[in-house]
Amino acid sequence: MKTSRTGKIVLFLTLVLILFQGLGSHADASDDAIEKNTAPLDWSRITVLDLETAQRFAVADNPSIQATEVRIQQARERISQARAAYWPRLDATASASRIWMPDNDYQDNLYTARLFDPEATIDDPQDYYRAGLTATWMLFDGFERRYRNRQALNAKYQTISARDDARRLLLSSVSLSFLSAELARENIGIARADEAFFKDLLEEAKSKRQIGTGSLSDELNFQIQVNAAIADRIQAEGAYRTALQSLAALLGLADASLPAHVELAPLEGASSEEMQVPDIEQMVAYALEHRPEILQSQLAIQNASLEKKMANSNYAPTINLTASVSGEREEDTRFEGDDFGNTIGLNMTFNLFSGGLYRAQAREAMQKEIEARKLLEALKISITSEIRNTVTNVITFQTQLKLQQSIARLSQENRDLVEKEYKAGQASLVRLNESQRALTTTHNRTALALVALRQSWWSLMSETGMITEDEAFNYLNNIKQNDNQ
Repeated sequence: MKTSRTGKIVLFLTLVLILFQGLGSHADASDDAIEKNTAPLDWSRITVLDLETAQRFAVADNPSIQATEVRIQQARERISQARAAYWPRLDATASASRIWMPDNDYQDNLYTARLFDPEATIDDPQDYYRAGLTATWMLFDGFERRYRNRQALNAKYQTISARDDARRLLLSSVSLSFLSAELARENIGIARADEAFFKDLLEEAKSKRQIGTGSLSDELNFQIQVNAAIADRIQAEGAYRTALQSLAALLGLADASLPAHVELAPLEGASSEEMQVPDIEQMVAYALEHRPEILQSQLAIQNASLEKKMANSNYAPTINLTASVSGEREEDTRFEGDDFGNTIGLNMTFNLFSGGLYRAQAREAMQKEIEARKLLEALKISITSEIRNTVTNVITFQTQLKLQQSIARLSQENRDLVEKEYKAGQASLVRLNESQRALTTTHNRTALALVALRQSWWSLMSETGMITEDEAFNYLNNIKQNDNQ
């Protein structure tokens, strides 16, 4: 009866362990379903690449982002490791040994045995076989397991925040690179327009010289201006190819080049939203609540506090429940019920003195918490400064764009008038060259102001954290609510 009762206890603990493992596996599978990435995007269906699509490709295919996803999976497994401390532990043991007795022991045992049976013999060596099953369940450890689980969960969301920060920086880089490519292509168009303008005048000058009404100097001048426009176009085309290669690398394309059939969306004019003045205070408040680094720092403070609680939990007793069934048999492995014994016990351990170890650990954790709080303060100051500077840039480029657009309209009117005057013989060649060069320069500056404004807005979106969504925000809010209850 004794063996049967303990065996039932061990069997019960085994079933509980299997049940918990099944539930844990189901929970992990659910998490995997939640974290599962969307289906990869298909480049064959893309002919015109806009900024939004480029950002989607970057997040889906960039190897750095994929590496952060793997780190999240690692953090999830560390949570499972921490949760394992709540489950009972079941260990099976088995051993086989062959023992040779010392000659003195052999002679003494043989003498004793022959006192009762003159024909008795003793086997030497002797074979011993042992088997056992032990279940151990920690019932109480001063809540250390609870704090360690919270730490593991915090670490997971710190990893998620790190991934969100990597996404934020990647999306920002993609935006800046995409807009730089659009600017380079816009400059190509401006250079081509400049080239076409002087080519028309060159053909006209050749025609005039053939009929004796034009001069060679005019023809040579226009040829020089055509060549200069071609040089500008070649430089812009090189900058465009470089920008496309940088963009392709950010998108995670292995050969760092966009597919041949894909072209960038055209550079559109500034929208009414882009010409509005940002609200600095609102931007700063949002950033201090949603930036991934802020969430990471807040979770680091939480972890330091949990370390202090874990150190203090060592002052509480540790209580374990153990149950075991074990047996030993000589000569063969045909175990029977009478070969087994069983043990059930409740063990408590209470540390009375550790040389100040736990107190030092608590103080170290307290200093870590202070450090984390100071780093958070410094981070908030840095983010606030970045946002204020970027908002200033947005306002500056808004003003520049308005001014350059006005100058571009005036330059276009002036160039058209000078061109008519030159063809009518009322304006000099020098004045025509200057008006065309001023128009080209103004178009370049207008495009640059537009792209700079748009890049500043994307930088602002990145610095506030609006450029990406983070999963840790709601989690951290839940922690705060639970701690306040």
